[in-house]
Amino acid sequence: MSSTPSKECAVCGRLTSLFNYGAYSCSACGTFFRRSLTTLKFFEDCENDECCFQDFQRAIHADCKFCRFHKCVDVGMLSISRFTNLSKLVNGLKLLDSKREFMYLNLMVPTTFREEDLLKQPSVEMVVKPRSVVFNCHDWGFMNQLTIIEYLKKLDFTKFLSSQDLKSFLKSVHFTHAILTSAWRSYSLKQEFMSFPDGLDIFPECVKDQSCISFNLLNKIRCLVINRFKELKITQEEYLLLGAIVFSNPAFPELSDTGRKLVGSYQNIYNTSLFQYCSTAYQQHGHTRFHELLSVFNVVSKTYEDIKKYLILFQYFQPDAQPNQIYSEAISCSACSSFFRRSLSSKTPLRPCQNSELCFKQYNRAVYAECKFCRFHKCVQVGMLNTQKYTNLPKLLLELSHLDEERKNITVNMTIPECFNLSSIFNYTPIKFSKKSPNLNFSANDWGCMHQLTSMEFIKTFQFIKFLSMQDLKIFLKSTHFNHVLFSTAMASFSCKQDFISFPDGTDVFPESIANVTCYNPHFLNRIRCKLMAKIIELDITTNEYLLLSAIIFCNSVSTDLSENGRTLINSYQKVYGSLLFQYCEQTNQRNGPLRFSELLSVCHAVAKTHEDIKKFFLLFQMY
Repeated sequence: MSSTPSKECAVCGRLTSLFNYGAYSCSACGTFFRRSLTTLKFFEDCENDECCFQDFQRAIHADCKFCRFHKCVDVGMLSISRFTNLSKLVNGLKLLDSKREFMYLNLMVPTTFREEDLLKQPSVEMVVKPRSVVFNCHDWGFMNQLTIIEYLKKLDFTKFLSSQDLKSFLKSVHFTHAILTSAWRSYSLKQEFMSFPDGLDIFPECVKDQSCISFNLLNKIRCLVINRFKELKITQEEYLLLGAIVFSNPAFPELSDTGRKLVGSYQNIYNTSLFQYCSTAYQQHGHTRFHELLSVFNVVSKTYEDIKKYLILFQYFQPDAQPNQIYSEAISCSACSSFFRRSLSSKTPLRPCQNSELCFKQYNRAVYAECKFCRFHKCVQVGMLNTQKYTNLPKLLLELSHLDEERKNITVNMTIPECFNLSSIFNYTPIKFSKKSPNLNFSANDWGCMHQLTSMEFIKTFQFIKFLSMQDLKIFLKSTHFNHVLFSTAMASFSCKQDFISFPDGTDVFPESIANVTCYNPHFLNRIRCKLMAKIIELDITTNEYLLLSAIIFCNSVSTDLSENGRTLINSYQKVYGSLLFQYCEQTNQRNGPLRFSELLSVCHAVAKTHEDIKKFFLLFQMY
């Protein structure tokens, strides 16, 4: 009688002849894995940056339950054997979903609720909603997202995620799942469009009166997913398994490798379960039904993208503002209005405040009026910066075109002077470039340096720069210039009829030495070269659209290091340029102007994504 040969446990390395959960594993690791699956407690984060199995031996790493469990997942112990009982899996999802729906319809958050508690591991305590309380669309939307997050936190695999991965996971997937559940609720009630439980429209009344937001876009958001549900006649079991596949999406860059593998393993389980359901319910047509159901993901993603467009439009055109005049004139005396007019026309930067920009918070008018810096920013805060100065759109486009041509000319024909000092970038005076020698050939690094310098100089020519403090100017240039570099370089390549980003002489944006580094995925590098270009080619962006979009892209005050005055000023100018782009779209596209406007603003998202990819590239470059 032959005995089974002993092999090393795939988890801890002990010799074993057992085959547990789809992998060779000793009885200790098999028991640990089984207990982990049945426990209700969240795992504590690894104290060794999730590297226990890379740096230490079994005697040490076995003490870290987090790493030990994820090692089990890595070696394939999370198989579908535990989930072969399809009815039990569906009933479990049905129970969780019914609890979520009950919370959504009958509960509300208490007055002591803090949003930062939402992404923590324990559940949020809620109270019964009094009958006298009537929710508006914002309340329903908030409760929908909150109950979805609470639902996701009760799933099996969330207790195995690190606290950071759990936050990233909940932030990334909850809204997509909220779309699916809202569509299912309305579909179950045999409605033609998405609405809240009391029949309230998902869009506020004030939105319907905004000409900048296309009525077709709003209807597309309301109806697209429901129409797909009707077409497929989806059952509750299919909806529940589809929802599980939607939220167990590992394709989020914020997740760690361990988190991505875990979420991906559970998505495979739900995929297999849905396929099993289709095969059982539809027999020989099961394959076709399975693929039809998976097509719902496309529709949900499209709706999510449309909601992003809607939010961008709503951000630029608040209900109390008109597209052609973002700010109204403030009630002001002749002295203050004259001061504001003189400040706008002056070419001299404002002197910095000597009182930490607190003149209007601590002193009376007789004192603070002497501080021009604080007085100007007070004018901006009360709404005196309107679009009146910018109503001559052709003149503004001519100015922007002249500045951009000068930037391109310096980038191609000039070089950094020998006496160049890096600190000279972050002040109001322009850099004096030297004439480039005909024999001088730029490398990829030289081109990259020149593009960043000329973009900073281009940004410094804009009017609002002289109203920023020196500290805000440094922060603003550092945080925003690279997005302008990406967009301007991509547009230059587009004008040369290329489908990838390159430098003016055709030099690849990546040095040749990168090709020999195996840590870089070629598809990743091509995504950096082509993603933004594909968006520009798809929209066929014109020169005038590019000029106005450039101003919107770099007038971005997302940096938390900016002062309150700096952030308010930059936001004001960004809205001015947004208003002008909308005006241009209405003139050139007529009734399709709002749609064209939202399409152009989606370029900002493509620029941000490319920027994120480049950050990952430099992180790899730093490591290797």
